[in-house]
Amino acid sequence: MEGFAGGPSLFSRQVRAGDYSFNARKLMGELGIWFCSTVSFSAMADSISTFGSDACTGSCWYGLVVGIVSFLFSLFVLIMNYMTGANRDRSWFSQRLEMQFLMILSLWWIPGVGFLSSANTLQSTVGQVFSWFALAFSLYSTFEAYNVWAEWEVSKDVSTGKDMYTVSDDEDAAADEQKFASDSDVDLP
Repeated sequence: MEGFAGGPSLFSRQVRAGDYSFNARKLMGELGIWFCSTVSFSAMADSISTFGSDACTGSCWYGLVVGIVSFLFSLFVLIMNYMTGANRDRSWFSQRLEMQFLMILSLWWIPGVGFLSSANTLQSTVGQVFSWFALAFSLYSTFEAYNVWAEWEVSKDVSTGKDMYTVSDDEDAAADEQKFASDSDVDLP
């Protein structure tokens, strides 16, 4: 399938019928980050307990910290998604802030994956694979968060900064008055 101007559909912002929305794909990516972070730091903790903390230098603890911080950070983002829900435009946790948080998480995993995949670490193969998955999920979630934010920005009226689909109480009252005035101009027999 092709997207805009003959490009690949991966870069298209149109959601085809039967596909998940950008928000659903973003949430699935965030759950993937959370799960992969859990496996990554659990595998490092298992390696530390297997080989003993004496065999582990500061590099082992760095690998453990990368997974734990990512786990807590992604858990925070998931909880904030649940707490704010549909009121994202009225909350401090906006789509743009979430996208920036996911960018930070992507940047966090780049050196983490580089370290955890190095030859001199105690990380098991499972931990290495899931650290790469965590990086992939964080990049994917950042991309989908950008799509959610861009879709939300398009739905806003640029001149006023208000959502196009909601009507304020003043606008609603003015529309009712105008309708009432036009109804009263009709001559009744």
